[in-house]
Amino acid sequence: MGKYEAAFAQLGEQALAQLEGPGGFLAVTETHLVFVDEGGVRRLELARIRRVGRGEGHTLTVQADQGALDIPLRAFPLEEL
Repeated sequence: MGKYEAAFAQLGEQALAQLEGPGGFLAVTETHLVFVDEGGVRRLELARIRRVGRGEGHTLTVQADQGALDIPLRAFPLEEL
């Protein structure tokens, strides 16, 4: 288990799908989209996600009612995306 996955495990949520790379960990649970990196754990409620698109500087931007989550694509191996 990598350090990012270990931080995710502390949340007590079960990942339905996950992607881990040298720069982060991305998971979908029953209720949240969770991203873990050096900046910590960030998550958005799935029911509140309104838009997913390309952000600035090679990022994926997930917009929700309560804010946005910018996920750097370089955090993951290209072949895994």
